[in-house]
Amino acid sequence: MRPSVEHRRIERFHDLDWVLREVTRRVVPLLQTELLRPLSAIGRVSAEEVRSPSDRPSHDASHMDGYAVRSSETSGASRQRPVALKVDGFTGPNERGPPLGSNCARRILTGGYLPEGADAVIPQEEVVIEGDYVLVLRPVKPREHVDRTGSDLKRGATVLTRGEVISPVKAALLESLGVRSVSVMTPPVVGVMSFGSELTDDPEKADEGRVLNTHAPMLVSMLSKLPCRPLYLGLVPDYVDAAMSSLKRALDQADMVLTVGGSSVSELDVVPRALVELSEFFVQGLRLQPGRVGGAAVVRGKPVVVLPALVHSTINVLNELGVPVLTHLASAKLNQFFSLSRAVLSEPISFHKWIDFLKVVWVSVSHHSGQLSCRPHVTESSVFSSVAFSDGYLLIEPDVDRVDAGTEVLIKRPLWML
Repeated sequence: MRPSVEHRRIERFHDLDWVLREVTRRVVPLLQTELLRPLSAIGRVSAEEVRSPSDRPSHDASHMDGYAVRSSETSGASRQRPVALKVDGFTGPNERGPPLGSNCARRILTGGYLPEGADAVIPQEEVVIEGDYVLVLRPVKPREHVDRTGSDLKRGATVLTRGEVISPVKAALLESLGVRSVSVMTPPVVGVMSFGSELTDDPEKADEGRVLNTHAPMLVSMLSKLPCRPLYLGLVPDYVDAAMSSLKRALDQADMVLTVGGSSVSELDVVPRALVELSEFFVQGLRLQPGRVGGAAVVRGKPVVVLPALVHSTINVLNELGVPVLTHLASAKLNQFFSLSRAVLSEPISFHKWIDFLKVVWVSVSHHSGQLSCRPHVTESSVFSSVAFSDGYLLIEPDVDRVDAGTEVLIKRPLWML
């Protein structure tokens, strides 16, 4: 008769907010900064608030290719009795030129600054040219086709906030305002390591019966769209000593580590056993479904986020715990990495276990009769296609066992998964 064996179990599951709070209060954000030209800083996290050094435009400017005029001098103009104005010069983009003469019009291109005395622009399509004169065929209103000083941006207006990821458009705007450098956070290095003696990175070996390591490359790609520098740290076999030595090396190279797999409760799940020995803080068991065997640790002041191997759980723990920890470390605002939209649920969702957990349901979105609707993909945690074919996910609050069809729901879409 075999002796009885008591398998390890997770005794307690913890609220995600509590875990995030306990990790982030032990982890100091990285504060190293560097100065970069705005166009070289695209995708980086701003370390400062940047305000506009000037009005944009700096003077009243033409919105059209046409002729700058005094509106008062076009009063009574019509096709039957056009007003003739002498063309007294040319103004190109960002040029101003001398004051406008009396009963004159100034040829002006889009972006040219109105000369002193002019208060309106008439488009070139609405005049007739006769020698050195333009014939104005209708009265022109004051400020017509004029971009007023500061109408785009006022001097002192906030252009960039601290913690904001610099977009290509923001970078171009900063450059146009004459901002030649911005202070940005140095991105943290985030290491990714996969656990499992059955894994291989070689597709040929996978064809021979090993399991192809798909999760780590997927995560590295996702991380490349976040404010960090991803670093793949390889495969680790299912031995506690190997797990401990690999984690130590990982923390020598990275500011944060994501472990994939080896996180459940069997004798081959070595990550929790290693982290118990190495960490100053470690918790396993999240009130998140799928993702309940995930966890987090702090080792030498650096965060380690434990991602389960089943794909739903991997991605859910990354989205709801890993990314918030990363943005804390990177001094970035979390909300800019998700998009939110509302849709009507097309089918009911019922839950039969883990009712008191926060629950993740992936959905596909469609558009019908001017309204967004979403169809839930309720599958097992290992089903890859349900996430791959989804447009985002719902977060169902604890103690909700059913959501009826026709309910308006909020869809969360991680932008790093696009």
